[in-house]
Amino acid sequence: MKPVVAACSAILPGEEDFRLHLENAGFGAVEWTFSESVYPDDTARIERFAAALREAGELPVRYHAKFPTYELGHRDAEFAGKSLEFLKGFVDFISTLRGSFITAHFGLGFDERELDVPTACTNLRELARHGREKGVTVCLENLFTRPTADLGVFEKILEETGMPGVLDIGHVRTYCDDGSADRKIIDFLRKMKGKIAGAHLYQDEINSGHKPLASLDSNKEVLEALIEADCSWWVAELHKLEYALKSKAVIDEFAALRSKTAGK
Repeated sequence: MKPVVAACSAILPGEEDFRLHLENAGFGAVEWTFSESVYPDDTARIERFAAALREAGELPVRYHAKFPTYELGHRDAEFAGKSLEFLKGFVDFISTLRGSFITAHFGLGFDERELDVPTACTNLRELARHGREKGVTVCLENLFTRPTADLGVFEKILEETGMPGVLDIGHVRTYCDDGSADRKIIDFLRKMKGKIAGAHLYQDEINSGHKPLASLDSNKEVLEALIEADCSWWVAELHKLEYALKSKAVIDEFAALRSKTAGK
């Protein structure tokens, strides 16, 4: 299996000609983030993106739903229900763009004390069902805050909802600062083979943002585990172009090493 290596949309100067900017940076795919600064009210930017998407042709695009003021797993049932309806509307919107994958969150921007796992599972199941109805696979990403920072809890939520996961490597490393992160990542991937639809790749997260992959030596085992788990969508989730290129260089080095080994 050769994974698709995508950039995140944060490295791009805007919606227009985004395929050209991606290709100039050496990427052949993108994970596009929509936030409340654009969706649903900035119709001008949405229209620019839709036009650029049509011009991009067959370029692989997946979508990242970053809406930290909505929470479908909130203890307030009315608020959770309204959040679910908002996200179902976002699924409808992505469907009109002919998108087929969305990454969603549980707990983004909220304290764990405000959250309820059973409510989240109920609403995530409904969101996933609505996605299937619209031809969109809705995935769930782990965060660096609980509950999903705990990979055991994350695994149970994925099993309960039937959703594919998006494994954010940097979030695990940020949460597990005792040196256990990579072993936990590898163990998780072995248990979840075939159930992880994508990965966000960067070294870890600090106050100033995501840090690029440091080296092949410090990431090789995790990248091998992603291959073994049949995870075929890898996002260099860096928000600065120079950092994205550093991470892509590590991924390219890994790919070259695998190719060389396979040829022996």
